[in-house]
Amino acid sequence: MLTNKIIAHRGASNCAKENTIEAYEKAIELGADFIEFDVRITKDGVLISHHDPMIANQAISQLRFAEINRIAGQQGFRVPTVEEILRLTRNKIKLAV
Repeated sequence: MLTNKIIAHRGASNCAKENTIEAYEKAIELGADFIEFDVRITKDGVLISHHDPMIANQAISQLRFAEINRIAGQQGFRVPTVEEILRLTRNKIKLAV
């Protein structure tokens, strides 16, 4: 039997900044079935959740994780690692990557 599933695109992005831990926590709280997010890799090999390949007109692949979060912090948010997302979501919600 088919059932409808709720997929929180980039987390609960209508309640919190998309692709943040806060958006993912809210999606879990609201009862979504899945969280959808994109994965990028930083210059220093950290897997992160970020939709665009660029941040502040700079390629994520050419920036270190600390540099990315410095830029994000200036814009009022923090970019989570995939490891953080896996810890948060384990046994709580499915992921669509």
